[in-house]
Amino acid sequence: AHMDLYDQICNILKASGLAPESLILEITENTIIENTVNATRLIERLRKRGIEVQIDDFGTGYSSLSYLQQYPIDAIKIDRSFINRMSEGANHMEIVRAIISLARELGMRVIAEGVETEVQKNHLKDLACKYGQGYLIGEPMDGQGVGRLLAAGAGIELLHGQAEA
Repeated sequence: AHMDLYDQICNILKASGLAPESLILEITENTIIENTVNATRLIERLRKRGIEVQIDDFGTGYSSLSYLQQYPIDAIKIDRSFINRMSEGANHMEIVRAIISLARELGMRVIAEGVETEVQKNHLKDLACKYGQGYLIGEPMDGQGVGRLLAAGAGIELLHGQAEA
């Protein structure tokens, strides 16, 4: 909605010295739907600059699946509400499976939000979901905490036990 958002992001990158490839921006489905034409242009410009764009809280908005293929998105983040319900029955698990499969077919990475139990982690591993975030994996931390973690040489555990800084 902010016509100068691209310029603001470029100015912040310049002022901070952060490489564009190190920045990931998350956009909710509803934000994209509210201003489809401008959102598409902005996403394309950001990606050309090397900035990754992800859809946050996927599945909670009102978009149709056709929107997924028209936006140049790098990854989708499955909303925690779907992850929380996976153990409630086969239908809930199948919805998560379908989201993962669809994203893969469209060339997108998938990140599960709200992974808080070993059961959820194991379900996601069974579905070959490689990435997750949530209290089971690590608590939210500020920039100083991340700095200490990286300085100590620690990695961030992914669902498959890989370590990545």
